[in-house]
Amino acid sequence: MFYDLYCELCKKRNMTPSKVANKIGFSRSVITMWKNTGRAPKGELLIKIAEYFNVSVDYLLGETDKKIAPR
Repeated sequence: MFYDLYCELCKKRNMTPSKVANKIGFSRSVITMWKNTGRAPKGELLIKIAEYFNVSVDYLLGETDKKIAPR
């Protein structure tokens, strides 16, 4: 679930998942792990991804349909 959402957010920015990973500061192998295991990132990386896409952590984890990050 997280992997699909991550790819969708990347696509909306017209960027590949790998380019976003590079920009945020993590490796492509992490993306492959998400795809293969179905797991989501934890902690600081999850927060960095949420901030980059300007969405809430809950949205990234599939806990809510609301994309907007709280201010």
